[in-house]
Amino acid sequence: MIPVSGGFAVLTEPVPRSHQHNQLVISQPVSATNLIAEAERVLGGAGLTHRGMTLVGDQLAGTACDLAEMGWQVEALVNMTTHPRVAGIGLADVVSSVVEEVDIEVARPFWDANWRRELPGVDDEVVAQLTDRFLLEAAVVDIRCLVVRDAGSVVAACLLKIDGRSATLDAVDTHPDHRRRGHGDALVTAALAIAASEGCDAVELDADADDWPRRWYGRRGFVEVGRLWAATRP
Repeated sequence: MIPVSGGFAVLTEPVPRSHQHNQLVISQPVSATNLIAEAERVLGGAGLTHRGMTLVGDQLAGTACDLAEMGWQVEALVNMTTHPRVAGIGLADVVSSVVEEVDIEVARPFWDANWRRELPGVDDEVVAQLTDRFLLEAAVVDIRCLVVRDAGSVVAACLLKIDGRSATLDAVDTHPDHRRRGHGDALVTAALAIAASEGCDAVELDADADDWPRRWYGRRGFVEVGRLWAATRP
């Protein structure tokens, strides 16, 4: 972690191609011009080819707009949270033959295929690092990998990252050929049941402010608690 204007930068040497793990995280008001300079200083100084940052909070809405006007790709997100109560549902009821808790490596082929589908032309090094980063996180955070299989193959997966009494729900996805069958519901229900069993007070996630997951999670008890923007230089 390196201090920068308005926040800090994080660099993760083993996975330099992961934008999530090599970026600026900004929470205090600062100009777009200053942030671009800081990205060049820190990310460029580390030899990274990408430039990225996350702006957290309404106070940075103007900066996000300025970055967009300066040619950056800016994605508006909402942070959502829920209390992981699963009334009347036991852990064994949801982590069963439908949802399995497995080793992260079991889901690697599923994620690899997803990245290649979503990022045409992506190289093998990037694909490998996008899963390797989860293994790095597992060294410091309690990560539970949940999957749904069909004919032995993983067709849906998510990660529950538990840190003390809070948790993050991440990488929730279903193969396009297996959607609208309740797999997402099963994964989220299982994740919340596990969080509740571990004594977590809250489970949080980030969702696209302008897409359907925001409403989907809202119907499942998640409420919006903040705004943020992910900005990358094309």
